[in-house]
Amino acid sequence: MAVCPTKTSYQGSKQHSSPGSEGRRRICFLLNNLTESNLEDHVLLVAELLPHQSIRWLSTLLLNRLKSESNLVQLYVDFVTNMCIHHRNFGRSIFNQLTQDIDSLLLQLSTDPSNENARKLKNMGAFLGRLTIARDIRLCIDLKILVFNAYRNNKNSLDYFLPFICEILKSVALSNTANSEVPWVKEILQVLKELYEITDRLPIQFEVELLFTSLKADLASTSPAFYLRHIQ
Repeated sequence: MAVCPTKTSYQGSKQHSSPGSEGRRRICFLLNNLTESNLEDHVLLVAELLPHQSIRWLSTLLLNRLKSESNLVQLYVDFVTNMCIHHRNFGRSIFNQLTQDIDSLLLQLSTDPSNENARKLKNMGAFLGRLTIARDIRLCIDLKILVFNAYRNNKNSLDYFLPFICEILKSVALSNTANSEVPWVKEILQVLKELYEITDRLPIQFEVELLFTSLKADLASTSPAFYLRHIQ
């Protein structure tokens, strides 16, 4: 699943090695004590400690933390934004690793739909949305297709797909250019309204309601699409 226009594949071990043990210890300490008030100072220190060949290592470390720390999503987005000033390939590495982690979680959830993995995927969705939509960067995922495929192939998969999609879309509220009336946003909201009408699963309906509330969109007056209901 491609998630952004800057996704690249890293070849070989060029950017995969970790810093030395002292560097790892100090970077982990800085991340453990990261706050909005010390963000710029800590980013500068991490950037000074991080060899260029360890960019991928830091990307993996950050995303592993993110999976279990939903309250720190925006802080980690700000960290990535600031790190890109010092290591210009860091953004590419984050998106590359994010793509792999999302694909891996989706594969795991297809065979073991645990609540823990579903929460991790939801955090990834929030992070992805804030890295892209909230910053007015085009998202290279057709969310309508994700809903369509989940509904057609395995309706149970909507239990984790839909919260992931809704978390991505909540970032529309943070965008300077996107809103519920922008065509691509309106289209997916109409598909979600259709899903809301044709499903009898309360958790799915609740996720849709939360999204519409977050975007200050009127669920009742939104016209449903005719995109899913013909699927047997």
